[in-house]
Amino acid sequence: MSDKHLPAPALTLLTSLQQLDKQYPHCRTLVIALSGGLDSMVLLELCHQTRRQWQSWFPGGVRAVHVHHGLSINADAWLEFCVAACEQRSVPVEVVRAGLQLKVYRDSGDSLEEAARRARYAVFEDSLASDEVLLMAHHQDDQAETVLMHLLRGSGARGLSGIPVHRKLGNGQLWRPFLQAEGGLCRADLQAWADAAGLRWIEDESNNDLNMSRNFLRHQVVPVLKQEWPGLAATLSRTAALQADNEELLTGLADQYLRQHHDAEEGSLQIGELKQQSLAMQSLVLRHWLYAEAGLWPDSQLVRTLREDVIFTADDAEPLLQWQGREIRRFRERLYFMWPREAHVPAPAGGYLWQPAPDGRLPALVLPGNGTLRLIQARQGGMRLPQSQCHVLYRHYSRHDWSQHDLGATENLLGGSFDCALAGRPRRSLKKILQESDVPPWDRSRVPLIFSGEQLAWIGGVGVCEGFQVADGETGWAVNWQMPLAEEPE
Repeated sequence: MSDKHLPAPALTLLTSLQQLDKQYPHCRTLVIALSGGLDSMVLLELCHQTRRQWQSWFPGGVRAVHVHHGLSINADAWLEFCVAACEQRSVPVEVVRAGLQLKVYRDSGDSLEEAARRARYAVFEDSLASDEVLLMAHHQDDQAETVLMHLLRGSGARGLSGIPVHRKLGNGQLWRPFLQAEGGLCRADLQAWADAAGLRWIEDESNNDLNMSRNFLRHQVVPVLKQEWPGLAATLSRTAALQADNEELLTGLADQYLRQHHDAEEGSLQIGELKQQSLAMQSLVLRHWLYAEAGLWPDSQLVRTLREDVIFTADDAEPLLQWQGREIRRFRERLYFMWPREAHVPAPAGGYLWQPAPDGRLPALVLPGNGTLRLIQARQGGMRLPQSQCHVLYRHYSRHDWSQHDLGATENLLGGSFDCALAGRPRRSLKKILQESDVPPWDRSRVPLIFSGEQLAWIGGVGVCEGFQVADGETGWAVNWQMPLAEEPE
């Protein structure tokens, strides 16, 4: 059969695959997301029937991936159906059981529908190689439902752009050949072709559960709308395409700011210039920053709280906002997005003893929950080796056991009553020194303070104190504090 005599769905597929080849010429293999339902079975059969036409574009051929969620009593039968369908067409198929991943998302608070979706895409991401493209059979009716759902949720351009026709996915690409704003296919097109071809598919009983928002729209709302607006699916698909264009422009604007002011390694964002921008620009940048850090889009309420209670709160405040198990903090005109650090163990009465080795040097000292202290050689600005044993203290400590002065059971060195001096600098309160040294407020309570006898010799992360520095030209020692990393909890 010549190309011009191919049925409309086949021509739509080939036109889309030709665009795919031009846009991603490095892709060699097609991967079909195969559920066994009508849409994916049509996609599988069309790829099989048109293989002669597209095989020069994708010499790696085609394979399929079936995700077994284990949610239905029929899940095993669906698996067998998909495997048999692929064997009949000589298409390799990979079956992945995603029940454990599904449980993780459910335990994190996701709805069953969202957890299943996230688990499915996690499988696809892990499966794709860099030269592969995942084909998904979403069509214009899916797009219409998605746009309506986001409209009812009050979404902006990103939500109203609906399901993207293509995007990056894992190491590969994702492409939806039926989801074109112009010339795309709706479910009726797919079913008519499947019926004419005698194609078999499975029906997921959960698609009739009206407790799911999408099913309610599909069965109760969309049919009524189509009575008045028969072209609803195509119209909303065009709306999605227009909003996708708008979102692309907004994303470019946000990315331009992030390139200049986002420190991805540190997880921080400079906000001095952002505070002078419009509320719309502030919200745009904050949304994209949080997405860049967490991989999830924040809702409008979180962005508003972040702006009002963190960015524009008093200069001397120490704001904290928690989201997705992490902390958002502000310091020195920067926002920080971080995992909470492990709480350090309060120092015992008298602090941690740091005893010199026989050669006079101090060996590495592990601070429970607060990293490790080590001495390293410093060519300049170093410290001479203390002549007596050292004690390591924190902000709150008890020191009456080792001092000849009874200061009470607890003392707060950051309260302003404790004065000290960095080498060559005037005496200041320790609190002021830490502030001027750009130590973030949330780290000040865990800064190791190394005392030699009754005198402060070194401030962790800051430097040597007056009276303990080596003479110019002499090699001294520096205290290296390896702070514990703030990592995602297991």
